[in-house]
Amino acid sequence: MLLITLSSATFLSSAVAQEFKQPNWSTSDNAIDLAISADGSIVVVATLNEVRVYNVSGSLLWIWSQENTNIWAVDVSDDGNSVVAAIHRWGVYFVLFWKNAKTLSGNPQPSWKSYTIWGWMGAEALALSGDGNHIVLAHTPYDGQYACNVSYWNNTLELSGTPKQTWSGTYSPINGPTPQTGLLLCADISYDGGIVAVLMENKTTNIFAVVYRGCKHRSGSNQVHDLAYDFGNVSACGGIALSDDG
Repeated sequence: MLLITLSSATFLSSAVAQEFKQPNWSTSDNAIDLAISADGSIVVVATLNEVRVYNVSGSLLWIWSQENTNIWAVDVSDDGNSVVAAIHRWGVYFVLFWKNAKTLSGNPQPSWKSYTIWGWMGAEALALSGDGNHIVLAHTPYDGQYACNVSYWNNTLELSGTPKQTWSGTYSPINGPTPQTGLLLCADISYDGGIVAVLMENKTTNIFAVVYRGCKHRSGSNQVHDLAYDFGNVSACGGIALSDDG
């Protein structure tokens, strides 16, 4: 078992964590998001302007940055070989994907960069499947509707260039435009990419979650969810999580 914290990138083994001792290593990164591979070999940190990748010993393997670009979210595959990031540049978003992440160094260019993504997203709205071959992203529509767009990329290890999402869907529990104050979007994905769960919250209304099944076999736009949950007007919600088997 490994433990990491967010305020600065901090790494602890289970034995150390149980004895409440100092971490094995830490960094001075002002982290806004981070992810650790299931095998503990790779830690990916998102700062405001950089994607920073460390190994289990705390050595910095590589940094990616680009002028006038903010990093919004990161994730990593279970084996640490695939890294994904959502970035914001000139008012729009993109998804970046790196293959063979453990072998990279310097400021490596991504294996591919997605087509333009409009709307808004949060730090918990990006997820990479454990096998590294599928990505889900939750974001708002460009027209300002109170809704959640779901974008899905299949076979990410085989993509190149500037691919569009394999499929997309929109869930809108309320018709018509509404203020998006406090809007929260979160997403997770099963190990094999077959199931996706997305949560949306507006602090002035209710919290909803939707589940998409058979994700690897979908294509096109206007995809319909399989399950929907209304949690009512609860005080707060921080995220959503799926088991590996969905």
